Amino acid sequence: MKRLTGFLVLFLCFGSYVYAQEAKSSPFYPLKKGASWTYKSSQGGEILVKVTGTDKIGDKTGWKLETTVNTKLAATELIEIRDDGFYRYSINTTKVDTPVKFFKLPPAKGDSWDFDFKVQNQTVKGKYEIKVEDVTVNGTPYKGAFLVEGKDITIGDKKAVLKQWFVENVGIVKIQFSLDGQEGILELVKHEPGS
Repeated sequence: MKRLTGFLVLFLCFGSYVYAQEAKSSPFYPLKKGASWTYKSSQGGEILVKVTGTDKIGDKTGWKLETTVNTKLAATELIEIRDDGFYRYSINTTKVDTPVKFFKLPPAKGDSWDFDFKVQNQTVKGKYEIKVEDVTVNGTPYKGAFLVEGKDITIGDKKAVLKQWFVENVGIVKIQFSLDGQEGILELVKHEPGS
């Protein structure tokens, strides 16, 4: 169960860290200092993702996010929002060898793209596809959410599926992940927009 929660945190991080002269934001992932998302895990417990500020990588600036599980720091990541999408540059202190696009801008139903990168000596490959669907999370209905579905994902020798629902002016409201047949779900409980 801890291992699956760890992979959920890893994939939650696969969706965030921004660079540019000034760190950009997007209505589909409204990153600002102090913004936070609190999730309830199907594995039990609470996961908090918080924007702690910005950080530099080369001449770019990205958003620094910290993920805590039951109040203990579990992961950090650096995300850049570019004109064509959201990219993850690092997980914890480890840079991915190629920035990973986890959301396409502007989002459009049917768009898809492949990804192939290495992190912590593991090769991660797969394909993302955007769908549009209504989703209800903790009793709150969201119409026309953009579902980014990771298909045919391999993490080393393991198979995985990742689904993330993005809602305008909120961000990620739900994450569903399976690894070798074990499933986990994160559902948004509270979103604080930051300042």
